[in-house]
Amino acid sequence: MKEIIQRLPNGDIRAAIQDEPWSEKFGAKCIGNNTWERVFKYRPISLPDELNEFKETNSINCSNRLWITMNGFSNTEEFLQKYQLKPNTYEMACTRLFMSTINGLRCRFPNIDISVLSGASNTGIDLALAQACAKSKPPIVPVGVTCPRFLLYIQDDPQLGPVYVASTKEEYAGLYVEWADLLITTGGREHALVHDIYCACKSLTKIYFVNVLKLICSNSSQSGILVNPATGKVTIENAPAVFGNIVSFFEMNPVIRFSDTNLDIWKQCEVAVTNFAIEVARQKLPPEIVF
Repeated sequence: MKEIIQRLPNGDIRAAIQDEPWSEKFGAKCIGNNTWERVFKYRPISLPDELNEFKETNSINCSNRLWITMNGFSNTEEFLQKYQLKPNTYEMACTRLFMSTINGLRCRFPNIDISVLSGASNTGIDLALAQACAKSKPPIVPVGVTCPRFLLYIQDDPQLGPVYVASTKEEYAGLYVEWADLLITTGGREHALVHDIYCACKSLTKIYFVNVLKLICSNSSQSGILVNPATGKVTIENAPAVFGNIVSFFEMNPVIRFSDTNLDIWKQCEVAVTNFAIEVARQKLPPEIVF
């Protein structure tokens, strides 16, 4: 038994997952056999065989709304000391960036309907998304997508929005990106680089890379890659850094000279991401909304 997720007779959702000791910090209980369990009573959770109903209820892929999301790091505790960061620095930076994007879209398109996809967990980038959605005016209730293993990390709070649980991690990654019109990628390791970015290319989801670690700390990895000198094994540490170092484009659009605007580097980032989101919205939404 690796993963069990089931709807109990009373309607509650039970998840029992092996090899997830970190989940104890989020309310999971060890029930023996290296297995951690949680039971969800309040948050609306849909199981894999309830996909069509979930999509219909939440208007997934609705042509009159813009679906945006952001991916990145989940467990930030492990690199705080390495990058000399204070707790919550990465999360607060991503919250600020996502809020500025939402505000910019609403300012440019007053009638826009923005929906947010989230991994729904209560940590890292998902926590940042939840905070940005709650602080935006009017607030946005994000729609969550996860898999059995990551279900252990969500809050059992009905006000945080519905969650669909895909059968596998790979299916979750595919749907999470497929349903989005815009993916802002701020970090993450191999999962973000391999699954999310591949799925975004496959589904033609627009992607914008922001190396947030490089923006908020002075000693972040420039390559995003660690190579074990003994084995030669490559470990992905920072997906945007990897992509930025190995992929180059000839840009035909006019180049904005931020140096002429007297904006600090973080404000330059906010403006760039918001402008990209505005162009995605203009391509996606009907003319009565964007003109």
